[in-house]
Amino acid sequence: QVISRVKLDPLEKRVLKLLDGKHSLGQILKEVFIGQYYFYRLLNTLREQNLLVKLGAEEIRRVADYWLELGEPERAVHALKQVIRLTGRDEAWQELVELYEDREDYGGLSEAYFLWGQDLWRKRRKRAAVEKFRQSLRYRPSQREVQENLLAAYIDLEEWGDAERVALGIVRDLERTKEWREAIRILHPLLEKLPHHADLNAKLGELYERIQNKKQAMAYYEIAAREYEAEGRLHLAKRMSQRIERLKEPSPKVQEEKKTLKESSSLRLFLIAGLVVVAVLLMVMALWVL
Repeated sequence: QVISRVKLDPLEKRVLKLLDGKHSLGQILKEVFIGQYYFYRLLNTLREQNLLVKLGAEEIRRVADYWLELGEPERAVHALKQVIRLTGRDEAWQELVELYEDREDYGGLSEAYFLWGQDLWRKRRKRAAVEKFRQSLRYRPSQREVQENLLAAYIDLEEWGDAERVALGIVRDLERTKEWREAIRILHPLLEKLPHHADLNAKLGELYERIQNKKQAMAYYEIAAREYEAEGRLHLAKRMSQRIERLKEPSPKVQEEKKTLKESSSLRLFLIAGLVVVAVLLMVMALWVL
């Protein structure tokens, strides 16, 4: 059945018979003098035809080495990722990272460090995961998904200074693109852990003011004002109080509407008074005629 699906010569058929899960690739190469180049080409053909039995991690790693020798790094990357899925060992991750470094593929390098960090986090190796997230950001500093994972890691580890630094960095990027609601989403988890943090409350007040939510903005400004006053930063407390007073004032649009309404009311009163005067004059004239 296999032979009918793939054209193989007698030597290749011998290799196929030995791919029974009992022989390693090294043993097959010793028994069949096919040469490494043709051997791995054959394995690839069989794999593409879904005819190849599952290889062990070490054998796949050797396949990756051979793809590199053949000058096909993309296939080597694919093989190393298979090794990682099978073993999850740091050595396999390191090989993948070094391969990307040799190719100067900084996008792939950033992704590899990020995925390595996620793998370490799942294994509860949190400090090591943080380091990998940081290494990922060295190559792509504004990678949002990595930044958020690093922020969540710092919050989990209760490293508040680093968490604040990362959170405010993300918020600055979002402010540049006017993504106010997304910035609010980023800050809330940290503020839940640090509800009395003056600077975070002040920043949330600013963001809520940006989206015209005066009630929430004033609430966060009030907390910030209290905390600044307690810390002795009176000039910042005063600034928060000024913002609250400003928000209490009607907006220019509302003030204009009130002015227009007042003017309309005055005009109506003037017209009514004029009509009353005219009516009285008509009555007087009518009585005079009589």
